[in-house]
Amino acid sequence: MYAIIKNQGSHFELQYKHDINSRVVSYAERASNPEWLKVSLTADWMECEKENVLWYAKIG
Repeated sequence: MYAIIKNQGSHFELQYKHDINSRVVSYAERASNPEWLKVSLTADWMECEKENVLWYAKIG
């Protein structure tokens, strides 16, 4: 399972996916500040070079 923090234009989303490249999202949280999402989940966050994805972490 992966957690990703994605820029959705007017907001940011913390998305949970079974595969980082999947379009299917198991669960998502929204916030106006990406740092709030980052601290809401304790994980080893890594920067991502995919379009609109700020950080990702392998979880579970």
